[in-house]
Amino acid sequence: MKKKFGIKTRILLGFGLFIIAVINIFLYFFYLLTEKSFINSIKTNIEKNYESIKKTLDNQEGYIINIPSKDLDEIKSLGLFIHLGKEDQEIMKNYNLGYYFYGDNIIFRGDYKGYNILIGKNISDFLSYKSKILELMLFADFLGVIIIVMMIYFITNRLLRPLLNLSKYISKYDIEKDKSLVKNNYGDSEIGLITDAINNLISKSKSILESQKRFIQDSNHELKTPLMQIDTNIEILEEKITDKNILKKLENIKKSTENINKIVSNLGFILREENKSYSLEKINIKNYIENLVKNFDNLLQEKNISINIISYFNLELENNTYFLDRLFGNLIQNSISYNKGNSKIDIEIFENKIILKDEGIGIQKSELENIFNRFYRNQDSCIYNKEGNGLGLTIVKKICDDFSWKINVDSKIGVGSKFEIIFKD
Repeated sequence: MKKKFGIKTRILLGFGLFIIAVINIFLYFFYLLTEKSFINSIKTNIEKNYESIKKTLDNQEGYIINIPSKDLDEIKSLGLFIHLGKEDQEIMKNYNLGYYFYGDNIIFRGDYKGYNILIGKNISDFLSYKSKILELMLFADFLGVIIIVMMIYFITNRLLRPLLNLSKYISKYDIEKDKSLVKNNYGDSEIGLITDAINNLISKSKSILESQKRFIQDSNHELKTPLMQIDTNIEILEEKITDKNILKKLENIKKSTENINKIVSNLGFILREENKSYSLEKINIKNYIENLVKNFDNLLQEKNISINIISYFNLELENNTYFLDRLFGNLIQNSISYNKGNSKIDIEIFENKIILKDEGIGIQKSELENIFNRFYRNQDSCIYNKEGNGLGLTIVKKICDDFSWKINVDSKIGVGSKFEIIFKD
Protein backbone atom coordinates (compact mmCIF):
# COMPACT_ATOMS: atom_id res chain seq x y z
CA MET A 1 0.00 0.00 0.00
CA LYS A 2 1.36 3.36 -0.95
CA LYS A 3 2.03 5.69 1.83
CA LYS A 4 0.47 9.14 1.41
CA PHE A 5 1.88 12.47 2.58
CA GLY A 6 0.08 13.89 5.61
CA ILE A 7 -1.37 17.39 5.65
CA LYS A 8 1.52 18.68 7.77
CA THR A 9 4.10 17.31 5.33
CA ARG A 10 2.29 18.83 2.36
CA ILE A 11 2.10 22.24 4.05
CA LEU A 12 5.80 22.06 4.90
CA LEU A 13 6.75 21.14 1.36
CA GLY A 14 4.45 23.73 -0.18
CA PHE A 15 5.58 26.66 1.94
CA GLY A 16 9.21 25.57 1.80
CA LEU A 17 9.26 25.37 -1.98
CA PHE A 18 7.41 28.68 -2.27
CA ILE A 19 9.87 30.57 -0.04
CA ILE A 20 12.87 28.97 -1.74
CA ALA A 21 11.47 29.93 -5.14
CA VAL A 22 11.03 33.54 -3.95
CA ILE A 23 14.62 33.65 -2.65
CA ASN A 24 15.95 32.20 -5.90
CA ILE A 25 13.98 34.66 -8.02
CA PHE A 26 15.26 37.58 -5.91
CA LEU A 27 18.89 36.43 -6.16
CA TYR A 28 18.54 35.73 -9.88
CA PHE A 29 17.17 39.22 -10.62
CA PHE A 30 19.83 40.74 -8.37
CA TYR A 31 22.45 38.84 -10.36
CA LEU A 32 20.97 39.96 -13.70
CA LEU A 33 20.83 43.60 -12.61
CA THR A 34 24.41 43.46 -11.32
CA GLU A 35 25.67 41.84 -14.52
CA LYS A 36 23.83 44.30 -16.74
CA SER A 37 25.08 47.28 -14.75
CA PHE A 38 28.66 46.01 -14.82
CA ILE A 39 28.67 45.27 -18.57
CA ASN A 40 27.05 48.62 -19.36
CA SER A 41 29.72 50.48 -17.37
CA ILE A 42 32.47 48.65 -19.30
CA LYS A 43 30.80 49.41 -22.63
CA THR A 44 30.47 53.08 -21.68
CA ASN A 45 34.21 53.33 -20.94
CA ILE A 46 35.14 51.40 -24.08
CA GLU A 47 32.92 53.54 -26.31
CA LYS A 48 34.27 56.72 -24.73
CA ASN A 49 37.84 55.68 -25.48
CA TYR A 50 36.88 54.48 -28.95
CA GLU A 51 35.59 57.96 -29.74
CA SER A 52 38.81 59.44 -28.35
CA ILE A 53 40.90 57.19 -30.61
CA LYS A 54 38.79 58.14 -33.63
CA LYS A 55 39.52 61.81 -32.94
CA THR A 56 43.23 61.00 -32.71
CA LEU A 57 43.04 59.24 -36.09
CA ASP A 58 41.28 62.27 -37.57
CA ASN A 59 44.18 64.50 -36.48
CA GLN A 60 47.11 62.21 -37.40
CA GLU A 61 48.29 60.40 -40.49
CA GLY A 62 50.67 57.47 -40.93
CA TYR A 63 51.05 53.92 -39.79
CA ILE A 64 52.36 54.83 -36.33
CA ILE A 65 49.79 56.70 -34.29
CA ASN A 66 50.69 58.51 -31.11
CA ILE A 67 47.93 58.36 -28.52
CA PRO A 68 48.12 61.23 -26.02
CA SER A 69 49.60 60.18 -22.68
CA LYS A 70 46.56 61.46 -20.76
CA ASP A 71 44.34 59.11 -22.80
CA LEU A 72 46.73 56.23 -22.13
CA ASP A 73 46.67 57.00 -18.40
CA GLU A 74 42.87 56.99 -18.43
CA ILE A 75 42.78 53.71 -20.36
CA LYS A 76 45.20 52.17 -17.89
CA SER A 77 43.23 53.41 -14.88
CA LEU A 78 40.08 51.83 -16.31
CA GLY A 79 41.82 48.49 -16.72
CA LEU A 80 41.36 48.60 -20.49
CA PHE A 81 43.77 47.31 -23.09
CA ILE A 82 43.99 48.62 -26.65
CA HIS A 83 45.33 47.51 -30.00
CA LEU A 84 45.54 49.79 -33.02
CA GLY A 85 46.96 48.81 -36.40
CA LYS A 86 46.51 48.22 -40.13
CA GLU A 87 46.73 44.40 -40.15
CA ASP A 88 45.76 42.44 -43.19
CA GLN A 89 42.02 41.76 -43.32
CA GLU A 90 42.82 38.04 -43.58
CA ILE A 91 44.32 38.24 -40.09
CA MET A 92 41.30 40.09 -38.66
CA LYS A 93 38.56 38.08 -40.35
CA ASN A 94 37.94 36.03 -37.18
CA TYR A 95 37.24 39.20 -35.21
CA ASN A 96 33.71 40.50 -35.73
CA LEU A 97 32.86 44.16 -35.55
CA GLY A 98 31.20 45.15 -32.29
CA TYR A 99 31.33 43.47 -28.88
CA TYR A 100 32.24 39.86 -28.21
CA PHE A 101 33.70 37.73 -25.43
CA TYR A 102 37.10 36.15 -25.77
CA GLY A 103 38.23 34.03 -22.82
CA ASP A 104 37.93 36.19 -19.71
CA ASN A 105 37.82 39.38 -21.80
CA ILE A 106 35.11 41.54 -23.29
CA ILE A 107 36.39 43.08 -26.53
CA PHE A 108 35.12 45.76 -28.87
CA ARG A 109 36.39 45.82 -32.45
CA GLY A 110 36.01 48.88 -34.59
CA ASP A 111 37.15 49.63 -38.13
CA TYR A 112 37.91 53.30 -38.77
CA LYS A 113 39.84 54.73 -41.72
CA GLY A 114 41.36 51.34 -42.45
CA TYR A 115 42.54 50.87 -38.88
CA ASN A 116 41.56 47.82 -36.82
CA ILE A 117 40.78 49.09 -33.35
CA LEU A 118 40.52 46.55 -30.53
CA ILE A 119 39.60 47.78 -27.07
CA GLY A 120 38.96 45.28 -24.29
CA LYS A 121 38.83 44.60 -20.58
CA ASN A 122 39.63 41.53 -18.55
CA ILE A 123 36.54 40.53 -16.55
CA SER A 124 37.93 37.53 -14.66
CA ASP A 125 37.11 39.29 -11.35
CA PHE A 126 33.51 39.69 -12.44
CA LEU A 127 33.29 36.05 -13.54
CA SER A 128 34.62 35.04 -10.14
CA TYR A 129 31.99 37.29 -8.55
CA LYS A 130 29.34 35.66 -10.76
CA SER A 131 30.45 32.22 -9.57
CA LYS A 132 30.17 33.37 -5.97
CA ILE A 133 26.64 34.63 -6.62
CA LEU A 134 25.67 31.16 -7.89
CA GLU A 135 27.30 29.55 -4.86
CA LEU A 136 25.40 31.98 -2.66
CA MET A 137 22.15 30.95 -4.34
CA LEU A 138 22.86 27.28 -3.66
CA PHE A 139 23.83 28.02 -0.06
CA ALA A 140 20.70 30.14 0.36
CA ASP A 141 18.62 27.24 -0.97
CA PHE A 142 20.17 24.81 1.49
CA LEU A 143 19.97 27.17 4.44
CA GLY A 144 16.49 28.28 3.43
CA VAL A 145 15.23 24.70 3.36
CA ILE A 146 16.51 24.05 6.88
CA ILE A 147 15.26 27.31 8.40
CA ILE A 148 11.89 27.31 6.63
CA VAL A 149 11.15 23.66 7.37
CA MET A 150 12.02 24.18 11.04
CA MET A 151 9.89 27.31 11.31
CA ILE A 152 6.92 25.84 9.48
CA TYR A 153 7.23 22.57 11.40
CA PHE A 154 6.84 24.35 14.72
CA ILE A 155 4.04 26.56 13.40
CA THR A 156 2.05 23.77 11.74
CA ASN A 157 2.71 21.41 14.64
CA ARG A 158 1.15 23.94 16.98
CA LEU A 159 -1.77 24.61 14.63
CA LEU A 160 -2.46 21.01 13.61
CA ARG A 161 -1.76 19.20 16.88
CA PRO A 162 -5.37 19.52 18.13
CA LEU A 163 -6.70 18.24 14.80
CA LEU A 164 -4.25 15.32 14.75
CA ASN A 165 -5.13 14.42 18.35
CA LEU A 166 -8.81 14.54 17.47
CA SER A 167 -8.20 12.36 14.41
CA LYS A 168 -6.34 9.74 16.47
CA TYR A 169 -9.08 9.69 19.09
CA ILE A 170 -11.84 9.30 16.49
CA SER A 171 -9.97 6.50 14.70
CA LYS A 172 -9.94 4.48 17.95
CA TYR A 173 -13.48 5.39 18.98
CA ASP A 174 -15.88 2.44 19.15
CA ILE A 175 -19.45 3.61 18.86
CA GLU A 176 -20.76 0.44 20.52
CA LYS A 177 -18.30 0.21 23.42
CA ASP A 178 -17.38 3.82 24.22
CA LYS A 179 -20.07 5.41 26.35
CA SER A 180 -18.83 9.01 26.50
CA LEU A 181 -18.62 11.54 23.69
CA VAL A 182 -15.45 13.26 22.48
CA LYS A 183 -14.28 15.80 25.05
CA ASN A 184 -14.24 19.36 23.68
CA ASN A 185 -11.17 21.19 25.03
CA TYR A 186 -11.17 23.86 22.32
CA GLY A 187 -14.26 25.94 23.08
CA ASP A 188 -15.70 27.86 20.13
CA SER A 189 -12.59 27.58 17.97
CA GLU A 190 -12.65 25.82 14.60
CA ILE A 191 -11.44 22.58 16.23
CA GLY A 192 -14.09 22.97 18.90
CA LEU A 193 -16.82 23.34 16.27
CA ILE A 194 -15.54 20.22 14.47
CA THR A 195 -15.58 18.33 17.79
CA ASP A 196 -19.18 19.41 18.44
CA ALA A 197 -20.19 18.30 14.93
CA ILE A 198 -18.54 14.90 15.46
CA ASN A 199 -20.28 14.50 18.83
CA ASN A 200 -23.59 15.33 17.17
CA LEU A 201 -23.00 12.58 14.58
CA ILE A 202 -21.95 10.12 17.31
CA SER A 203 -25.10 10.87 19.32
CA LYS A 204 -27.32 10.31 16.29
CA SER A 205 -25.46 7.11 15.39
CA LYS A 206 -25.76 5.80 18.96
CA SER A 207 -29.47 6.57 18.93
CA ILE A 208 -29.95 4.71 15.63
CA LEU A 209 -27.84 1.79 16.89
CA GLU A 210 -29.86 1.54 20.10
CA SER A 211 -33.09 1.60 18.10
CA GLN A 212 -31.79 -1.23 15.92
CA LYS A 213 -30.77 -3.24 18.97
CA ARG A 214 -34.17 -2.79 20.60
CA PHE A 215 -35.92 -3.77 17.39
CA ILE A 216 -33.80 -6.92 17.00
CA GLN A 217 -34.21 -7.83 20.68
CA ASP A 218 -37.98 -7.37 20.51
CA SER A 219 -38.17 -9.31 17.24
CA ASN A 220 -35.95 -12.00 18.71
CA HIS A 221 -38.25 -12.37 21.70
CA GLU A 222 -41.44 -12.29 19.61
CA LEU A 223 -40.15 -14.90 17.13
CA LYS A 224 -39.25 -17.53 19.70
CA THR A 225 -42.82 -18.41 20.67
CA PRO A 226 -44.24 -18.90 17.13
CA LEU A 227 -41.13 -20.85 16.11
CA MET A 228 -41.60 -23.20 19.05
CA GLN A 229 -45.24 -23.65 18.07
CA ILE A 230 -44.25 -24.44 14.47
CA ASP A 231 -41.73 -27.05 15.67
CA THR A 232 -44.31 -28.64 17.95
CA ASN A 233 -46.96 -28.77 15.23
CA ILE A 234 -44.50 -30.28 12.74
CA GLU A 235 -43.65 -33.06 15.20
CA ILE A 236 -47.37 -33.78 15.73
CA LEU A 237 -48.03 -33.84 11.97
CA GLU A 238 -45.05 -36.13 11.34
CA GLU A 239 -46.54 -38.69 13.73
CA LYS A 240 -49.97 -38.65 12.08
CA ILE A 241 -49.16 -38.24 8.35
CA THR A 242 -47.88 -41.12 6.26
CA ASP A 243 -47.89 -39.49 2.81
CA LYS A 244 -44.23 -39.25 1.72
CA ASN A 245 -44.71 -36.08 -0.35
CA ILE A 246 -46.29 -34.26 2.57
CA LEU A 247 -43.61 -35.57 4.94
CA LYS A 248 -40.93 -34.25 2.58
CA LYS A 249 -42.55 -30.82 2.59
CA LEU A 250 -42.76 -30.93 6.38
CA GLU A 251 -39.05 -31.75 6.46
CA ASN A 252 -38.32 -28.68 4.32
CA ILE A 253 -40.44 -26.54 6.66
CA LYS A 254 -38.54 -27.98 9.61
CA LYS A 255 -35.16 -27.12 8.04
CA SER A 256 -36.32 -23.57 7.32
CA THR A 257 -37.52 -23.24 10.90
CA GLU A 258 -34.15 -24.48 12.16
CA ASN A 259 -32.40 -21.83 10.03
CA ILE A 260 -34.63 -19.12 11.47
CA ASN A 261 -33.95 -20.42 14.98
CA LYS A 262 -30.23 -20.27 14.25
CA ILE A 263 -30.49 -16.65 13.06
CA VAL A 264 -32.51 -15.71 16.16
CA SER A 265 -29.95 -17.43 18.39
CA ASN A 266 -27.02 -15.73 16.62
CA LEU A 267 -28.64 -12.31 16.87
CA GLY A 268 -29.24 -12.87 20.56
CA PHE A 269 -25.59 -13.77 21.02
CA ILE A 270 -24.33 -10.72 19.11
CA LEU A 271 -26.55 -8.33 21.07
CA ARG A 272 -25.60 -9.80 24.44
CA GLU A 273 -23.96 -6.98 26.39
CA GLU A 274 -21.53 -9.12 28.39
CA ASN A 275 -20.45 -12.55 27.24
CA LYS A 276 -17.80 -12.97 29.91
CA SER A 277 -20.37 -13.56 32.64
CA TYR A 278 -20.12 -17.31 31.99
CA SER A 279 -17.88 -19.31 34.30
CA LEU A 280 -14.49 -20.17 32.85
CA GLU A 281 -12.67 -23.48 33.02
CA LYS A 282 -9.34 -24.83 31.82
CA ILE A 283 -9.82 -26.51 28.43
CA ASN A 284 -7.28 -28.63 26.56
CA ILE A 285 -7.64 -27.26 23.03
CA LYS A 286 -6.44 -30.36 21.15
CA ASN A 287 -8.92 -32.65 22.93
CA TYR A 288 -11.68 -30.08 22.60
CA ILE A 289 -11.24 -29.64 18.82
CA GLU A 290 -11.05 -33.41 18.27
CA ASN A 291 -14.46 -33.77 19.94
CA LEU A 292 -15.89 -30.73 18.11
CA VAL A 293 -14.87 -32.08 14.69
CA LYS A 294 -16.99 -35.21 15.28
CA ASN A 295 -20.11 -33.03 14.97
CA PHE A 296 -19.21 -32.45 11.30
CA ASP A 297 -18.56 -36.09 10.33
CA ASN A 298 -21.56 -36.33 8.00
CA LEU A 299 -20.68 -33.12 6.13
CA LEU A 300 -17.03 -34.16 5.87
CA GLN A 301 -17.96 -37.56 4.44
CA GLU A 302 -20.36 -36.02 1.91
CA LYS A 303 -17.60 -33.83 0.47
CA ASN A 304 -14.71 -36.22 1.09
CA ILE A 305 -12.88 -33.65 3.23
CA SER A 306 -10.36 -34.62 5.90
CA ILE A 307 -9.48 -32.53 8.95
CA ASN A 308 -5.90 -32.76 10.26
CA ILE A 309 -5.28 -31.53 13.80
CA ILE A 310 -1.58 -30.73 14.25
CA SER A 311 -0.51 -29.81 17.79
CA TYR A 312 2.90 -28.20 18.30
CA PHE A 313 2.11 -27.28 21.90
CA ASN A 314 -0.15 -28.62 24.64
CA LEU A 315 -2.32 -25.49 24.67
CA GLU A 316 -4.85 -24.96 27.47
CA LEU A 317 -7.22 -22.00 27.68
CA GLU A 318 -9.25 -20.55 30.54
CA ASN A 319 -12.58 -20.28 28.75
CA ASN A 320 -16.02 -21.79 28.25
CA THR A 321 -17.19 -24.26 25.61
CA TYR A 322 -20.21 -22.00 25.00
CA PHE A 323 -17.89 -19.50 23.29
CA LEU A 324 -15.41 -21.96 21.80
CA ASP A 325 -18.23 -23.95 20.16
CA ARG A 326 -19.39 -20.83 18.38
CA LEU A 327 -15.88 -19.63 17.56
CA PHE A 328 -14.38 -22.81 16.11
CA GLY A 329 -17.73 -24.25 15.05
CA ASN A 330 -18.37 -21.32 12.71
CA LEU A 331 -14.84 -21.42 11.29
CA ILE A 332 -14.99 -25.17 10.60
CA GLN A 333 -18.53 -24.87 9.21
CA ASN A 334 -17.40 -22.17 6.76
CA SER A 335 -14.33 -24.15 5.71
CA ILE A 336 -16.56 -27.11 4.85
CA SER A 337 -19.40 -25.11 3.25
CA TYR A 338 -17.15 -23.02 0.99
CA ASN A 339 -15.24 -26.03 -0.24
CA LYS A 340 -15.64 -28.01 -3.47
CA GLY A 341 -14.63 -31.22 -1.73
CA ASN A 342 -11.89 -33.83 -2.11
CA SER A 343 -9.56 -31.67 -0.04
CA LYS A 344 -8.30 -31.17 3.49
CA ILE A 345 -8.53 -28.72 6.38
CA ASP A 346 -5.51 -28.22 8.64
CA ILE A 347 -5.90 -26.99 12.23
CA GLU A 348 -2.51 -26.12 13.74
CA ILE A 349 -2.14 -25.50 17.48
CA PHE A 350 0.77 -23.37 18.72
CA GLU A 351 1.76 -21.94 22.09
CA ASN A 352 -0.31 -18.77 21.76
CA LYS A 353 -2.30 -19.18 18.56
CA ILE A 354 -4.37 -21.50 16.38
CA ILE A 355 -4.30 -21.51 12.57
CA LEU A 356 -7.07 -23.00 10.44
CA LYS A 357 -6.23 -23.50 6.75
CA ASP A 358 -8.58 -24.84 4.10
CA GLU A 359 -8.48 -25.49 0.35
CA GLY A 360 -11.81 -23.83 -0.35
CA ILE A 361 -12.99 -21.36 -2.96
CA GLY A 362 -11.22 -18.43 -1.25
CA ILE A 363 -12.25 -14.83 -0.64
CA GLN A 364 -11.62 -11.81 -2.83
CA LYS A 365 -8.95 -9.46 -1.42
CA SER A 366 -11.36 -6.54 -1.79
CA GLU A 367 -13.90 -8.31 0.45
CA LEU A 368 -11.64 -9.34 3.33
CA GLU A 369 -12.27 -6.14 5.28
CA ASN A 370 -16.05 -6.73 5.17
CA ILE A 371 -16.34 -10.41 6.07
CA PHE A 372 -16.84 -9.69 9.80
CA ASN A 373 -19.72 -7.26 9.19
CA ARG A 374 -23.21 -8.38 10.15
CA PHE A 375 -25.20 -10.11 7.39
CA TYR A 376 -22.33 -9.69 4.92
CA ARG A 377 -21.92 -12.49 2.39
CA ASN A 378 -19.17 -12.43 -0.20
CA GLN A 379 -20.00 -12.61 -3.89
CA ASP A 380 -18.66 -16.14 -4.31
CA SER A 381 -21.13 -17.49 -1.73
CA CYS A 382 -23.92 -16.45 -4.10
CA ILE A 383 -22.15 -17.88 -7.15
CA TYR A 384 -21.74 -21.26 -5.46
CA ASN A 385 -25.27 -21.13 -3.94
CA LYS A 386 -23.96 -21.47 -0.40
CA GLU A 387 -26.53 -21.11 2.35
CA GLY A 388 -25.83 -18.79 5.24
CA ASN A 389 -27.03 -15.68 7.02
CA GLY A 390 -23.80 -13.67 7.21
CA LEU A 391 -23.56 -13.81 11.02
CA GLY A 392 -21.04 -16.62 11.59
CA LEU A 393 -17.86 -14.58 11.19
CA THR A 394 -19.48 -11.65 13.02
CA ILE A 395 -19.83 -13.94 16.04
CA VAL A 396 -16.23 -15.15 15.61
CA LYS A 397 -14.98 -11.55 15.62
CA LYS A 398 -17.13 -10.60 18.62
CA ILE A 399 -15.77 -13.48 20.71
CA CYS A 400 -12.19 -12.54 19.79
CA ASP A 401 -12.86 -8.90 20.71
CA ASP A 402 -14.54 -9.83 24.00
CA PHE A 403 -11.49 -11.83 25.09
CA SER A 404 -8.94 -9.42 23.55
CA TRP A 405 -7.81 -12.00 21.02
CA LYS A 406 -6.58 -11.03 17.59
CA ILE A 407 -7.85 -12.61 14.37
CA ASN A 408 -6.01 -12.39 11.03
CA VAL A 409 -7.32 -13.58 7.67
CA ASP A 410 -5.48 -14.35 4.47
CA SER A 411 -7.15 -15.78 1.39
CA LYS A 412 -6.62 -16.38 -2.30
CA ILE A 413 -9.29 -17.22 -4.85
CA GLY A 414 -9.09 -20.86 -5.95
CA VAL A 415 -6.43 -21.69 -3.33
CA GLY A 416 -8.16 -21.34 0.03
CA SER A 417 -8.29 -19.31 3.24
CA LYS A 418 -6.25 -19.11 6.43
CA PHE A 419 -7.67 -17.87 9.75
CA GLU A 420 -5.19 -17.15 12.52
CA ILE A 421 -6.40 -16.56 16.09
CA ILE A 422 -3.76 -15.14 18.42
CA PHE A 423 -4.49 -15.36 22.14
CA LYS A 424 -3.32 -12.60 24.47
CA ASP A 425 -0.15 -13.28 26.43
